[in-house]
Amino acid sequence: MDEKALEEKQLLLSKMSVRAPSAGIILNISGSVGEKVPADKALITMSDLSSFKLIGSINEQFARQLKTGSLVYVTIENEKLEGLIGNIAPVVENNKVQFNVHLVESSHPKLIANQNVQIQIFNNKKENTLRIKKLPEFESGKTQKVFVVEGNKAVKKEILFGLIGDEYCEILSGLKQGDVVIADETNSIRHLNEIDIK
Repeated sequence: MDEKALEEKQLLLSKMSVRAPSAGIILNISGSVGEKVPADKALITMSDLSSFKLIGSINEQFARQLKTGSLVYVTIENEKLEGLIGNIAPVVENNKVQFNVHLVESSHPKLIANQNVQIQIFNNKKENTLRIKKLPEFESGKTQKVFVVEGNKAVKKEILFGLIGDEYCEILSGLKQGDVVIADETNSIRHLNEIDIK
């Protein structure tokens, strides 16, 4: 055997040692001992559990709210992890649109494979805004009448809401910082314009 043929055989032999590009867990082996396989066939499927990428889904009717790069929070056991929306699937399946979430802490210890988590998507965010606790009947961009404490009375005032989140509502007009709002109205006082406070 000449030197060139020997080099080719040694090079071929070096390619026979299959090494994974990273550490992980073997999920599937697509071959058996002694089997001859073509160069382009995938022999082993692995999973890298050192970091995670989430796949989220949202109802088709809310798909317009999805934007690549939007901020999201993922809730796992009362802990919130921050992330960003990545690729958004161009097709709708079973009235759902899928999207990827890239977490800042992709290797957080509470993350496990095939885990179901809640994803909150933030389309708008405002800093240093006037806000009050959210009530079920509050709607963004609409006015609402509430009682505001003024001395020993509570006077009905009209307020305008901006952004509405899960817990708070942005106040665009009608209130100022420090105002005390009576939110738990009952039907017996709804028709009144002011009430005495004792």
